[in-house]
Amino acid sequence: MVLNQKTGKEREISTINEVRFGILSPEEILNRSVAHINEPNLYDSSGNPRYNGLFDPRMGVIERKRQCLTCKQSYVECPGHFGHIEFAKPVYHMQYIVQIRKILECVCNHCGKLLIAKDNIAIELALRKNPADRLDFIRLKVKTKICGLFLVGKNKGDESEELHGCGFEKPTKIGSKEHNHVQVEYIKEVKNEETGDVTKEVIEQPYTPDMVLSIFKRISPEDALILGFSKDWCLPHWLIYTVLAVVPPSVRPSVRLHNSQRSEDDITHKYNDIIKQNNQLSEFIKNGDSEELIRDYHHLIQCHVATLVDNNAKGVIGEAKHRTGRPLKTFKQRLHGKEGRIRSNLMGKRVDFSARSVISPDPSLDIDQLGVPIKIAMNLTYPEIVNKYNINNLYKLVRNGSKVYPGSNSYTNTEEGVTKTFDHIDTSKIVLKYGDIVNRHLINEDIVLFNRQPSLHKMSMMAHSIKIIPSKTFRFNVDVCKPYNADFDGDEMNMHVPQSIQAATELRYLASVRKQIISPSTNSPIIQPSQDNLLGLYKITEDDVFFTHREVMNLMTKVKAFKGSLPPPAISNGKKIRWSGKQLISMILPPISITISDKNVKCQITKGQIISGRINKTVSTTIVHIIFSEYGFDEAARYMNDLQRIIKGYMVRSGFSIGMSDLIVHKDIRKKNEEYILDTKKDVIDMTKKVHLNIFENITKNIEGVYEAMITKRLSETTNRIQSETTANITEENNRVKYMVASGSKGNATNIMQMMCLVGQQIIDGKRIPLGFSDRSLPHFLRYDNGVESKGFVVNNYLDGLTPTEFFFHAEGGREGLIDTAVKTARSGYLQRKLVKTMEDLKVEHDYTVRNSNNKIVQFIYGNDGFNPIHLQKQTIDNLIVPEDEILEDKYLMDSKEKWDKYMTTKSVSEMKKDNYQNKIKEYNEYLNNMIISINELHQQNVSVNKTAEKHRIVLFPVNFDSLLRNIKNIYHLDGKGKSDVSPFEIMDMYKQLYKTAYKNVKTYNRMFSVLMMEKLSPVYLIKYVRITKVALESMLNTILNKYKKALIQGGESVGPIAGQSIGELSTQLTLNSVDWETFMLFNINNSSVTTKIGEFIDDLLEKNKNNNKIKYIKENRTEYLELDDDINIKVPSIDCGDKKSGGHMNWCKVSAITRHLPVGDLVKIKTESGREVIATQQKSFLIWNKDRITTTNGSDLKIGDKIPVNKKCPDISKLNNTPKIINILNNIYENQSIYNNKINTISMNDVILDKIVSIDYVKPTHQYVYDLTVPDTLNFGILNGIQMRDTFHLAGVGSKSSVNQGVPRLEELLEQHKPKNPSLNIFLNGEYALDSDKADQVCYNIEIVKIKDIITSDAIYFEPTNDLSDVLEEDRDIMKLYQVFSELDAQSANIPNNPWIIRLEFNRHNMLEKKITMSDINLILKHHLPKSNIVFADDNSGKLIFRIRFDFDSNVNQADDDISLLNEQIEYIKNITIKGVDDILHAYKIENNNKIVKDGDKYVSQKEYMIETTGSNLFDILCKSYVDSSRTYSINVSEMYETFGIEAARWILEKEIIGVFVLSDASTNPRHVKLLCDLMTNRGTIMAANRNGINQSDNEIGPLAKSSFEETIGQLTMAGLYGISDKLKGVSSNIMVGQIPKCGTGYSEILLDEDKLQDIEDDEDSAYAHVDYQDNVDNVNKLFDSSDYCADNNMIQFNIGNIDGDEINLDNISIPINI
Repeated sequence: MVLNQKTGKEREISTINEVRFGILSPEEILNRSVAHINEPNLYDSSGNPRYNGLFDPRMGVIERKRQCLTCKQSYVECPGHFGHIEFAKPVYHMQYIVQIRKILECVCNHCGKLLIAKDNIAIELALRKNPADRLDFIRLKVKTKICGLFLVGKNKGDESEELHGCGFEKPTKIGSKEHNHVQVEYIKEVKNEETGDVTKEVIEQPYTPDMVLSIFKRISPEDALILGFSKDWCLPHWLIYTVLAVVPPSVRPSVRLHNSQRSEDDITHKYNDIIKQNNQLSEFIKNGDSEELIRDYHHLIQCHVATLVDNNAKGVIGEAKHRTGRPLKTFKQRLHGKEGRIRSNLMGKRVDFSARSVISPDPSLDIDQLGVPIKIAMNLTYPEIVNKYNINNLYKLVRNGSKVYPGSNSYTNTEEGVTKTFDHIDTSKIVLKYGDIVNRHLINEDIVLFNRQPSLHKMSMMAHSIKIIPSKTFRFNVDVCKPYNADFDGDEMNMHVPQSIQAATELRYLASVRKQIISPSTNSPIIQPSQDNLLGLYKITEDDVFFTHREVMNLMTKVKAFKGSLPPPAISNGKKIRWSGKQLISMILPPISITISDKNVKCQITKGQIISGRINKTVSTTIVHIIFSEYGFDEAARYMNDLQRIIKGYMVRSGFSIGMSDLIVHKDIRKKNEEYILDTKKDVIDMTKKVHLNIFENITKNIEGVYEAMITKRLSETTNRIQSETTANITEENNRVKYMVASGSKGNATNIMQMMCLVGQQIIDGKRIPLGFSDRSLPHFLRYDNGVESKGFVVNNYLDGLTPTEFFFHAEGGREGLIDTAVKTARSGYLQRKLVKTMEDLKVEHDYTVRNSNNKIVQFIYGNDGFNPIHLQKQTIDNLIVPEDEILEDKYLMDSKEKWDKYMTTKSVSEMKKDNYQNKIKEYNEYLNNMIISINELHQQNVSVNKTAEKHRIVLFPVNFDSLLRNIKNIYHLDGKGKSDVSPFEIMDMYKQLYKTAYKNVKTYNRMFSVLMMEKLSPVYLIKYVRITKVALESMLNTILNKYKKALIQGGESVGPIAGQSIGELSTQLTLNSVDWETFMLFNINNSSVTTKIGEFIDDLLEKNKNNNKIKYIKENRTEYLELDDDINIKVPSIDCGDKKSGGHMNWCKVSAITRHLPVGDLVKIKTESGREVIATQQKSFLIWNKDRITTTNGSDLKIGDKIPVNKKCPDISKLNNTPKIINILNNIYENQSIYNNKINTISMNDVILDKIVSIDYVKPTHQYVYDLTVPDTLNFGILNGIQMRDTFHLAGVGSKSSVNQGVPRLEELLEQHKPKNPSLNIFLNGEYALDSDKADQVCYNIEIVKIKDIITSDAIYFEPTNDLSDVLEEDRDIMKLYQVFSELDAQSANIPNNPWIIRLEFNRHNMLEKKITMSDINLILKHHLPKSNIVFADDNSGKLIFRIRFDFDSNVNQADDDISLLNEQIEYIKNITIKGVDDILHAYKIENNNKIVKDGDKYVSQKEYMIETTGSNLFDILCKSYVDSSRTYSINVSEMYETFGIEAARWILEKEIIGVFVLSDASTNPRHVKLLCDLMTNRGTIMAANRNGINQSDNEIGPLAKSSFEETIGQLTMAGLYGISDKLKGVSSNIMVGQIPKCGTGYSEILLDEDKLQDIEDDEDSAYAHVDYQDNVDNVNKLFDSSDYCADNNMIQFNIGNIDGDEINLDNISIPINI
């Protein structure tokens, strides 16, 4: 039953369980029709609709004062009724024309019988298939050419002798031609009587709709069923229109214009055209006019009918257009697309009770409050039901009416079922009764839903408690901007008012802002103090901020955490009593403990008291996360609200403003800046003059590029110099802009420079402002003016203001960023939409399984642990993975010889040693060793090859064990000096009981739980170092259990959309990374050392290869990419990442690819303590020293004080060909650096030192492009001055060491299951091959395929009739002389084929040496493949490596073209002969893997091994090699893994590759989201693509409604109608489209209520709340919810009581400090 809010009456709403699609038969159309429409005129002379016209009153009315003649209802109640048009001649349904032709291929075109025997097994197989698949299946099985003459054998001609049909011949071909939509062809054999020759003649026969209709009517229902059709929903002859349904006028309303004219709907126009032409055709047929005229009009009607359904239909002359030229919007155009009926009107509905306005910030509001203008509050209403508790208050609201606030706009009398508004009635006479509904104004604390588009994640729609304010804009707390992605520059947002108690309750308890503080995607706070709050927090925690008693009380007045008592003052010196700002913030903090110390911030908080340091953004984020995790969402919200109240009062009192003094530059510095700019202008003028006089240095073919690059460089130098000198003395103490940046509130160094110094050069497409306006950048400049001002160099700053010209140029530069943002948003948005649509039906059941809409299991336990991601925290496994013996023996293993009485009480020791002491120790140690084996094997499977292994030691768990243990120590004063009263065995028993209790609900073993317990809380460690007591241990275990239960996810949670959003959101973080054009490099090119600029070097290579189609252009990334051929031997100095032992070794490493692309934003320029400099993109990964190892970071994340590795010695060039100039350059660089390196106090490791960054600037590119190298071995490359850069071009999605693309392109490959553009194998080796570098090299040589074409230089054909030296090519005569000597000794060699042609092949010596191939090897291969040929070849030491091949074939010199054609075919055959290797393995690279874990005796150790990565893939053949470890070798091609190993292996590599894409780009998400996606894509045993094809084919029970809501709307609906497919309405989309609540979230469960027992409850009328307080009645209420009988019969129902959040936690008397 549902309560009607308007009438107040309950009415029963039927649940739609199924929607069936079909095609109406002609009879059904006639039965449903109320009018035969044949009148072309719409209205009579009086303006009334004509009978039998398109607005026949029997079809419904669209005007107010008229009544439908069929149902006697007004235009509001009447839904409309169909009419019909009877065609003079049948017409095709053009949407099914392909299916019509296929049916004709399957049946006899004379009698309509199926062209396949009834006893054929294909019939039975077809009936087992889905109806939609049968037609194509039968079509392929039809083999007979004669109706009834079926095959009885496998061979042609094995037809049965008995004829089972009419014997009609099947057409050879069925297709279309011009206006004939169905045309058949017959091939007739014609015999020439004179010659006896038999020729084949093609006879074409067009099939008219009449003919096809006649054939289809003869098809029996049984044959139709075999073809996939149903007699109830669609038969073949229904695909031919004889009667056309006419939709009611309500679908195509007529609009009356102001001049009494009418504007008709496009569909009405098309119907009118059909009626007119159909009437005309009827006249022609009746009058017996010519067949040609009838045929033309028939085609015209066919065209009109086709465009009525689809105005872009194939096979139609053209679009139907309005007289204005606008294409008509017919049925298909109204259904498909974003604006169509499905997505716009069914998936996205218009809603009432909503408001939209501009948003504004308001610091007086809590984070979950929303300020609503009183005007909106009086317009929108909430329907409140009258009862005895609220009737008095509602009377007041009714008396106030609609004009006085608070009041009400209307009420509904439930007895009469009438709703009355209060605009024109006397409200004092209204009498309210229980059950009436009063639509009152919104009041304070009403709950509403607030939203901002685009809604990218669930935090884009949150519930707020409203507060009525006298303003005109929505107001809310600035801390809530981030989840909405909103700002206050004119953004508008939407507010929706719930209209039922259920909706309001769900919003309040499920969608509240305070419950969305933690993002489920990143497991970090998305709602936290920001902007002014952060600035004030940073300011108030300064050491010199103090307050008097009056000031403290004023600030703390409205703070909820303040209970009236103050802590002891920080200063108590006589009359001077002061409290510090740190004390004020400490008063609102729960008793948490935090210690953060790094180069940017130092802060210590102990038991909720700020001991030292200041709170910036980093510390603030940590505080919010800990409070949420340890004390819940209410306490986190309370802290942020209290903080804002304090900061608001403090900032009003103290103030913080950016004044002119913060931006004004000293006059002396300003004068210097002007001189620098003037000098720059002069230098640019001088360069321009040199170009005009043709004396410009470095004159090359790219003179313009060099000229522009030098100007850009000069401008960049000026900008950097001005910036550095201007900002040198800016500190937090003397500059409030810098203060704001340091707090994390707003801004960065670039903002400071542009406000104070100059804006700088404006860049468009990587260049200065281009010339236009007849060779001018702007009309008022001179032609060809390349000066500073005319090309967009903005010398002014924002403080002084820009000139109009500078402002225009600045706007041009900014526009490019806007366009890039728009393009990027569209692509990533589409990717996210595909993911969310693919996963929308996935939800968690009460048994913690994840299932789809058909209740099929996708994941047995959500995330493999059942946890809600918002409760998880990062944990690190440090000691059990590759454990060190000392740590293992000291903190984990038990020793029977250990003197336990040092750590335990005597009683505990004696109890421990009572019985089976030695056996228990053995069992304990075995348990621990088995755990170590298990976790190390798991780590080995998941750790990436040759990547930082630390990331794979991190796991997510709801308990922070380190923090918990510290707090337990503090609470129970465990200082490690007392003695423990519990034994290790007792601890293990308590652990086992903990596991048993925790796993009771989930019913699965969580391996990581026990591993973390042993890692962090080892019994040995707790006793020896913590001296844990039993009371403390029990308290700790109870805390762990409570956190474990609370973190379990609730049944019905829609985890699929959350996962899709999380993965899609990360795709926007994959960016391009490169270095500047001017960067000097040291290259080893073919064993010769070369120094050059990286830009010049790459530009030259790309220019040389621009015509050979090798350069790949990636349009999305605006990138040019060139993979270098093997014969191009280019190497760069490079180092390894790693710790002090494994990292910092320098070697020459080969470059496999180069790239250039347009820069995105400014570049970052760093300068080190030794004077080294480099410029790279902000996204470029730099190498950096991080605590104990060399790792990577982005340029945008670098900070002054960071240390980067640089070469401490010159790369070894002793074996290279060196010029004196290069030797001098390198000596000067490294001699100077060596002198300096000895002076500074730095870390030295292997071949590098760690050089400190002393300055970081943001500069413009010096050239159009930025550049990158792909270095396979290390992914790093060194520039000339020794700084090492990270090769990160593969992040942009094009190439890596094996050309494996990454980023968005790779992600799309994986999700859409495309074959990788750059397939690759990771080959692990067995035994000695994995440990011996030379043997690994030999494997590379063996598997890398080499064909003749890979080592050949040229091929040619020569005419040499004999082998006489006079006929031989002059340079080959020495070879032939030697050959003649051997031919005398070898009779077989003397046998020369008798033909005059020679194929001459010349081989590349360098390639042959690199591939280790000799001329003899090639000779043996050629002899094997060309046994009937004479082969002569040169020696390996010859000047040229020549092969001369003479084939044995009959030559015809007179027909030389034939001979040459044959010989060219032979050359192509020779080129494709394989010399060695495995097919498709184009290149093989040996790499070191330092992350292999092996067991050495009783311990695990890391071991270096050699493995192979390939370009190209052939997994099956590789696995057949004996030296390959088949248990670890894998391909990045998911389909290849599936075909080779099966679905589990495919799922593993899919997850590994998707996570790898994000890891490489330093993006992270909770792995459970990726795991869920991979499980969904593989759970059916095959791989499902995450796109429309995967959605359409994912599950046969997913109905057409859900499929049509994504893409291919019309295609899905037409096929559903054709085969009578039904939608069971099990999914989210399909239920939303029919207006029902989906079976997920709160719609997933139902309350079991005994209505009979409800009638027996007694109520005391004298007291409104008596029945609530009276215990007997409470017991009666509890009985109503007694579902024990039901639950006993349904054992699968689980209730996660532990996950219910305590919203009203009282923390007053709790003092549990939390630490991290």
